[in-house]
Amino acid sequence: MLKRKFRLTRDQEFRRLRRKGFKERSTLFWLRWLPNNLPYSRFGFIASKKVGNAVQRNRATRLVREVVRLDWERMRKGIDVVFVLSDRLAEKSFDQVEREVKKVFARAKLFNPPSPID
Repeated sequence: MLKRKFRLTRDQEFRRLRRKGFKERSTLFWLRWLPNNLPYSRFGFIASKKVGNAVQRNRATRLVREVVRLDWERMRKGIDVVFVLSDRLAEKSFDQVEREVKKVFARAKLFNPPSPID
């Protein structure tokens, strides 16, 4: 579970990302992001009723949230990110979701650059 300060919770934050944010498309979700001028990143998740019933929506959200939690250290700081989940995500395994999230984050350049090894 992400701590509250790392979550987007207010409607105006989601609207700002929708209006001004950069976007990247995946087969499983839309990704929108924007710099937030904070020393940490914040994440939000949207799963509409198109994703399925409450159990399916919660499972889809938990899968993506867990991928974010596990790759926390690699992600750039100072951005707001919103995942708009697709109905196809609910039936995928954790490994498939993880692969897709990493692929989209790499394509959007949202991972920190690797540090040079001495």
